[in-house]
Amino acid sequence: MRLIGMMAVRNEDWVLGLSLRAALRWCDAVVVLLHECTDRSVQICLEIEEELGPPYERISYRLEAGEWDEMRHRQTMLQCARVWGATHLAI
Repeated sequence: MRLIGMMAVRNEDWVLGLSLRAALRWCDAVVVLLHECTDRSVQICLEIEEELGPPYERISYRLEAGEWDEMRHRQTMLQCARVWGATHLAI
């Protein structure tokens, strides 16, 4: 079994650090979709990658711009999770 978490984020730096660290305790990896973030969300993802150390294969984050398109964003996260060999997903 390979459990991959998926998080869609927009300016949620106030909770991202804690929730991403918590998800990584029970998920094999987490896909984070950062939509139009203007806060510290990208930096928080980078900090957590550094904490994990090499190999950095437990977090994947994508920057998305433009209008919110729920189905496209979910499909993007799903495709990334499948590349990692997900057998189970957590949103």
